Amino acid sequence: MSAKKKPPPEAVSGSYTPIPHVVLDSTAFRGASIRAKAMLFEVLRQHTGRNNGHLQLSEGWLKKRGWKSSDQVQKAKAELVERGLILKTRQGGRSIGPDWFALTWLAITDFTGLDIRRGGYQPGLWRMMDPAPAVKISKLRIAAPSDEGTVAAPPCGVAPHRMAV
Repeated sequence: MSAKKKPPPEAVSGSYTPIPHVVLDSTAFRGASIRAKAMLFEVLRQHTGRNNGHLQLSEGWLKKRGWKSSDQVQKAKAELVERGLILKTRQGGRSIGPDWFALTWLAITDFTGLDIRRGGYQPGLWRMMDPAPAVKISKLRIAAPSDEGTVAAPPCGVAPHRMAV
């Protein structure tokens, strides 16, 4: 008879939405204001694992969650969109309800009612804030005229080699 496996001591009960370390370490997240980071957690709170793209940030809902200033709400939403951490997936209005958003590190599985289409969305918009990776260019030794049998470095960046003489 095998012993029952205990859950890990840090196991989480209940629902939650993970934020990958690569997102937390990104320029998009690290450079965001405290206000924008707090708003991101309001978006995360709504995610169920099946509703990305259908997340809303209506002022009525946010007031119940402690947000008091309409101006601060608008600034936080705009900053999250600008930094690519969330994407507006539906334009709201008086007769159709609030704007909808998606967390950009997650896939969207249900495109019903969205202003974007299945082929028009790729997760990873938050990466656009990160600078391009630095490319290390190694110095190549170019053959001097006195080096017999040595050829100059080819244009593809392969190191020079000696020819058999």
